[in-house]
Amino acid sequence: MSDIILIGAYPNTPEKEQQVMECVESLKCADKEIILATHCPISLELQKMVDYFVYDSDNYLITDWEEFSTWYWYKQTGLYFAYIINVGDHQIANITNHRNGLSLAKSLGKDLVYYIEGDSLFDDSDLHKFDYIKDFLEQHNKKAYFEVERNYRWPNTFNCKLEIFVGNPDFLLRTLGWVDNSKDYFKNIRERNISDSDGETLSTAMECYYYDYLSEKNSVARKPPVEFSLLEHSTSFNYESNLFPNLKMNLNNQWNDDVELGNNIFFKKENYKPAIISANKTKEGQEYEVLVESSGKEILYETYSLLPNQVFFKELPIGNGSYEVKFKNKGHIFLEKNYTKEDIVTLDNNNQLPWWSHDEPASLAAV
Repeated sequence: MSDIILIGAYPNTPEKEQQVMECVESLKCADKEIILATHCPISLELQKMVDYFVYDSDNYLITDWEEFSTWYWYKQTGLYFAYIINVGDHQIANITNHRNGLSLAKSLGKDLVYYIEGDSLFDDSDLHKFDYIKDFLEQHNKKAYFEVERNYRWPNTFNCKLEIFVGNPDFLLRTLGWVDNSKDYFKNIRERNISDSDGETLSTAMECYYYDYLSEKNSVARKPPVEFSLLEHSTSFNYESNLFPNLKMNLNNQWNDDVELGNNIFFKKENYKPAIISANKTKEGQEYEVLVESSGKEILYETYSLLPNQVFFKELPIGNGSYEVKFKNKGHIFLEKNYTKEDIVTLDNNNQLPWWSHDEPASLAAV
């Protein structure tokens, strides 16, 4: 079986490019060829570190969401806060990155690809698992290996963890619903009723999209060609792998190590006034910085210290058009998101309370 490693990345800053370099370096001991696929140019130095480089200049970002929501609710445990988290707009860009790399691997005559996100770091003790999973798939006549997580509220719903997967490129290219625009992507979601809530609501998440195409319910064969490995205790914000237990993933996002996703901008439902909430869910005291700009003008800059489980809360001045939020910990940006007035308008138009409001008081109290 001829195999190759495929790295997907968007190293558009020197810091992110350095992470990809470290990822590539950590894979050298695996002694396998490497493809790097990106939607941004990279340095000649990084190009020389890999065997093949695919650059697609069309970094397609979703702008027309049709009737799909561009936000979802999150509840901080024990506090009656709700805040809006923007749904990522890069699903199509990621899909084309996968397709570009898989297509090159197929044209090179490879029949197995290990896909890895570029902000990952391998441990030498895990590198033998590349050949382990290759032998496992061959012995069990499987075409792909995906790690999946269960939706904790809807236990019959699963998501593929797309930070890492392994598969035959020809099989994946024939099986998945490859699209290059949001219209076709949303069309497939509606027609297949792709959901992350047991059919209660449709989902635009890539993780659900891939699982729907690969899962046993859509397989013609009795024995599905995909091996799914369930991450029993995983959530979307716990970065772990059954195959590579010592793998460090999502190094661009530091909140899993330093701070949980209790740090964000949210809107008080009564008056839609924006506010900052920050919660220290680590076991040690932490120093933080938060910067909020509105249409390029700074409206808030705060440094603050939090002991474990302490919370920082502050309302914001009303901005003009948009809010750009950056949280820092130990000098590193661990959360960076943009919000527009349309987010508030969407919330107002839908006027839908989140699912947890049935179990908790509907009012959102300030700390």
